[in-house]
Amino acid sequence: MRQTQKSRGQNRKPFFNSLATWSFFVLGLLIPVQLGRHFWPSFSFLNGVRSDFLSPTIYLTDLLLIGAVFLNWPDKWPKIKKSVVWVGAVLLLINFVAVTHKPLFLYRLYQYLKIALAAWLFYRAGREDRSAFVKGMAVSAVYTLFLSVWQIRTQGSLQGFWWFLGERAFTVGTPGIATVSIGGQKLLRAYATFSHPNSLGGFFATAAALFLLHRRLRVGVLLAVSIVILSFSKAALLSLALVFLLWQLSKSNDCRPCRVVGWLFPLWLGSLVFLFRGSPDTFQGRLDSWGEAVAFLAKNPLGTSLGHYLYPLLSPRYQPVHNAFLLVFLEIGLVGGVALFYILSKALVNRIKTAPARLLPWVPVCLTAGLDHYWLTLPQNMILLGAVIGLTLGVPASRRGSRS
Repeated sequence: MRQTQKSRGQNRKPFFNSLATWSFFVLGLLIPVQLGRHFWPSFSFLNGVRSDFLSPTIYLTDLLLIGAVFLNWPDKWPKIKKSVVWVGAVLLLINFVAVTHKPLFLYRLYQYLKIALAAWLFYRAGREDRSAFVKGMAVSAVYTLFLSVWQIRTQGSLQGFWWFLGERAFTVGTPGIATVSIGGQKLLRAYATFSHPNSLGGFFATAAALFLLHRRLRVGVLLAVSIVILSFSKAALLSLALVFLLWQLSKSNDCRPCRVVGWLFPLWLGSLVFLFRGSPDTFQGRLDSWGEAVAFLAKNPLGTSLGHYLYPLLSPRYQPVHNAFLLVFLEIGLVGGVALFYILSKALVNRIKTAPARLLPWVPVCLTAGLDHYWLTLPQNMILLGAVIGLTLGVPASRRGSRS
């Protein structure tokens, strides 16, 4: 039986409540940080080249997430159908027995469980907890914007203290570094503490959508928009423009100048993609990798199994396929992918009927996921993806407490 809203959290001590809420704020504050401990077993190397994607890593944000889960441990767990549990367990066991590198399978399973943990945590979070997380993210936008501006100004990384937060060492001349051309001049794209500007842009485009849903975080919206612009990610810019267009459509405003600005601003954001040029072969490379992934799935409908998505060498640069949806199918096969997306889409369709505004963060998530892999491969985006799932599907209580 579900507890009433009034009875939730009555068995919690005030200090415990406060500490649990602070855990959400700290997670939001440090979610952009990439501080972690990498390990390099033999399966992390492809043809002698080590791959970050295959390297088991324990991140600070992982520990913060686990800490928040324990501080918000429920008194009673929701009931799950035994048939679902058994089918999932059998499929995982079959997958585990068949894989080449079992430790890699387990690490990848851990990564997916991390997304599930974040989704569960935010699904049952109360209003204060959700607000604390989003406010923490707004504060994180301050130092992320500062670092982004200085990276572009110096055309390189700052290092020092920022190295401990995950900033990579690079300059505009580093081989493979992401740059744009503006007026014929080569310019470094902002990385901040992320592995790639696209990951940075997609993260804060989604953060901007979350900030829009919180009326007191208008400054956070401006900070997030500025970061997306400095990332020079075309997909993130276009998705952010669409977020503002949908936001404007959902609002009724009697202020005519406000309406004009509300329509012109997203159009201006979208037009920015025509002011700079990235790598000319970027989109063609994506198309080629998509074609290779589809061809591989046609011959191997069961996929590669968890964690083994790089071993078919679909990309000469040892990169995952730049499409998160295809990446899921590559790992868990056609049947598993269809089942997963069916369950998630069904839950989201129900939310369209009850709380359509909550789907706003899914606009940048879905659009950028169709063009890149970072929502399923990079730590900051993976935790945010789980948070977006939980924030969308959960029903926040006015007082934080357990669900039963």
